[in-house]
Amino acid sequence: MGGLSPTFAEPDVPATVVPTALVIGEIRVIRSNVFSPEEGRPLRFPYSWANKIHIVTKEEFIRNDLTFKEGDAFDPERLRESERLLRGRPIFRYVRVETLPPRDGRVDVVVQTEDVWTTNLRMSYGAAGGESFYTLGILENNFLGQGKVVGAFVEQDIDRLTRGISYRDRQLFGSRWSLFGGYGEDEKGRDWEASIDRPFYSARVATSQGASIFISDDEDRLFLNGDEVVRFRHNTQNQRVYGAFESDARPDRARRWTLAFERQADKFGDVRFLVPPPTFEDRTVAAALVGFEYRDERFEKFRGVMTFDRDEDVNLGWEWEVEAGPSLGSFGATRDGAFGRAIVRKIYLMPGGQLWFNNVELSGRAESESVRDGVMRTRSEYFWPQWLTDHTASLRGEWAASHNLDPESQFLLGGENGLRGYSVRQFAGENSLLLTLENRRVVLYDWLRLVSVGWAVFADAGTVWSRHRGIDTDEIASDVGAGIRFAPSRSTDPGLIRIDIAYALNDNNRTSPFVLNIGADIHFGDRTLRKFEQ
Repeated sequence: MGGLSPTFAEPDVPATVVPTALVIGEIRVIRSNVFSPEEGRPLRFPYSWANKIHIVTKEEFIRNDLTFKEGDAFDPERLRESERLLRGRPIFRYVRVETLPPRDGRVDVVVQTEDVWTTNLRMSYGAAGGESFYTLGILENNFLGQGKVVGAFVEQDIDRLTRGISYRDRQLFGSRWSLFGGYGEDEKGRDWEASIDRPFYSARVATSQGASIFISDDEDRLFLNGDEVVRFRHNTQNQRVYGAFESDARPDRARRWTLAFERQADKFGDVRFLVPPPTFEDRTVAAALVGFEYRDERFEKFRGVMTFDRDEDVNLGWEWEVEAGPSLGSFGATRDGAFGRAIVRKIYLMPGGQLWFNNVELSGRAESESVRDGVMRTRSEYFWPQWLTDHTASLRGEWAASHNLDPESQFLLGGENGLRGYSVRQFAGENSLLLTLENRRVVLYDWLRLVSVGWAVFADAGTVWSRHRGIDTDEIASDVGAGIRFAPSRSTDPGLIRIDIAYALNDNNRTSPFVLNIGADIHFGDRTLRKFEQ
């Protein structure tokens, strides 16, 4: 066999049979290694060696992820739900859950999985300007085939040495609890995080609970026209504990309430600057929160939208979450007020298989009869798969707006943050707008059984502005370009890797209008890797 078919087969049950009249019989789990022999030919080097090195996911891990067991009343939706849950694990390339014809009131279920390569090695060395830099690291996403993640690395760049370790157990002691821990440090500071939670893994689960803590003591920076203008120490401590319950358990929707306590403390010091810096004030937000989640589950399966060749589960139902509550001095807050956040998501299926993704996020604090650090992020993406053979077009818009933004925060554009023809962090402000139009075409699917390859052409336009000035259309910067797209076909990360050459249509603060960018997705500049992340 050359691997699993990516097409989901509906449970093979006659339409006249009432599902509740049947029970689940034997559950058979069929596990495939990373590389499967092709028809009539044995598996050869190096694929045969790779299979010998890789430990196939344990059957126990797969069974623990199923939301049904032998003897349960047969429910086709539970099979589809389990398939989505397994497919959401990055350790599988394809997942298929099917049934055999019923016999004597029983339906046997076949669960098929195909692993991906889960061991990522990082080894590099280089030199520039008389300085050397290197990276040594390993990240195993399926340790001993048990779904655990173990990673450690050492990275020396031009001016700092970073060391980090991380661990994640997706099924703690065979349960539905998940545990995570990470620690990293360099000459500038350290980060560490720990969390434990039991999520709503199924639409029929009645409760969820968890706790987390994140501590960072690091050097932070602010930028102006791409130059670092303020440097300061920033100590952050975030803790959260929550419990949630389902108020109306149904397989096609979720109505959930959350009770949480969240504490966010920020302290500042050692401010160094080239321009007059903003005023930094230590603050603590300690809030008792009440939340509600609304979600209609209308999942459909697509292929090759966000990835080249993976199955992707898309929920076409409405989703929104809101969480808010008082932040009081009696809880430990710096001042009395309130804190809240909200998220709204909706994906539309348009004619011809086109998909329109929409996401809006709101967050902020109410203090002294005003809103502080109020942020609204809106992201809209339109995908048109197969508008020509093997072509996918996408149009993306991202708008980030703020009100009384905290002084240590700013929105960045340039380089990997969007506007690929410009210097990294060239544009900084309190509001940001980015538009990207791109067409990609697949050239090779699963080349050498390792990677899918394609090319793309694109155009970007965007700007930043302060709340005192407002948007100025004359300051909108734009670029055009082309690039190569890679998607590892048997890796835990199926996302696109980009190699782009962009041409800036405005001044980009560089000696050449051409800029080379290598990396993954484009994102706003407030996303940074923690010191234990690889």
